[in-house]
Amino acid sequence: MTDVHDLPPPDQPGAQRAKEFAALPEWLQRLATESWQVELLISGFAIVGSTQLVGLIEPMAERLILYVRIDYLMYLRWALYYLAVGFVALPAIFVAHFGLRTYWVGLVSLSSVYPHGFGSNYGAVPEWVARDTERRSPALAEQIARVERRSSIMFAVAALSTMMFASIAVGVALVFALGFAAERLSGGGVGLPQTFAAVVGVVALLYLVNVAMLLLKRYHDRPAFRRAYLRLNVVIRKTVYTIFERPAVYLSTLLTTNVTSWRSLAAPLIFGYVALLVGVFAIVSRPGPRLLLSPDELYDDALRLDRREPFRYRAEWTADLMAVHPSIEREVVDRGEGPLLVSLPLIGEDDYWLKTVYPLPDRIEDLPDTQRRRARRAYYVEAAAEYWRLSVDGERARPESIVAGAPGGQDAGGYLAYLDVSDLAPGPHVVELSVARDSGYAARAVIPFRLLGGR
Repeated sequence: MTDVHDLPPPDQPGAQRAKEFAALPEWLQRLATESWQVELLISGFAIVGSTQLVGLIEPMAERLILYVRIDYLMYLRWALYYLAVGFVALPAIFVAHFGLRTYWVGLVSLSSVYPHGFGSNYGAVPEWVARDTERRSPALAEQIARVERRSSIMFAVAALSTMMFASIAVGVALVFALGFAAERLSGGGVGLPQTFAAVVGVVALLYLVNVAMLLLKRYHDRPAFRRAYLRLNVVIRKTVYTIFERPAVYLSTLLTTNVTSWRSLAAPLIFGYVALLVGVFAIVSRPGPRLLLSPDELYDDALRLDRREPFRYRAEWTADLMAVHPSIEREVVDRGEGPLLVSLPLIGEDDYWLKTVYPLPDRIEDLPDTQRRRARRAYYVEAAAEYWRLSVDGERARPESIVAGAPGGQDAGGYLAYLDVSDLAPGPHVVELSVARDSGYAARAVIPFRLLGGR
């Protein structure tokens, strides 16, 4: 019995394709020829909806920074990055599709009014100019068919792009969940870095074997070799495309096996790639995504006095940055206004180290629910006073009080420290903040301020 995989690929010239189309049910032929109506509606809704998705990247990045430690951010950032790529690609593709399909509708409408194509009225355009345009352009019917084909392909590419970028983001999230579970179950013996490296290593090895098998063309005629390759290919496809494996593979195979000339796609692909890079750069250059993609800057930016000088403090230090960095209520303070209010946002890294250096005592865990919650809050307020070490002009400064609150007017949790600055001389000063680690204290931020008023 002949294996289906041993059969040669079907020959599909234009006449054969026409016969196959004619063999389709009438309702499916009608749907195929009138799909432009649905495509235009979907494109319109997709343009409006997908442009809103771009605005989700900033708050998503901020939430990850607030609740995930840096060790994990180094991996989760890639999930957000691919989401950003998808959120930029979708509206771009749908806008291009909408414009192309609208052009097609205009051509079809004109074909019913001017079925003969170019006319003979040369009052506004010289005949030789019109004839040159006609010579350089395909006939009206051919033009309609060409634009129709490109519009349909572009719509399919939009769907495929959505599934590809979403599947990568889902895959990264799954690896993160697997690594988190492995760390919890192993008691810290196996962490996310080891899990991530193992998964990526296995996938890369399988992919290399897959490519090597494709290059061994002399074995392609052997049924056992084909079966082994196809089974391995299924594993790779499910790993890469996750929940979108079947539709993504079908669409990509359908498109690639029908492309006769990749040269015609070079210009659109290059232009699309450049446009995609510009859009993604615009997103990741914003405070939240930029800090997520470069977690080291969480500390580096907060230690830069040149960006936080009093005369441009508010201009450079936006509300987005204040959600993740220590800040003060005002950069110019009057001595008569009372203590200096320092906002201390508790980002994921701080929450991890606060609980690591100052673990909750067992006696608190043994209390009843209500008492345990109160005792836990009181304990961590006291721990925060030790976790955050504040200095003014190099001299240790203990806050008058430190309370749990919403730093920088943000919704995120954290602490508010009140520093007495009444004994300081008028002029410029700097608040320096360090945070506790298992090996000592590490610099976290410097905040300049200017004190007004005489002694």
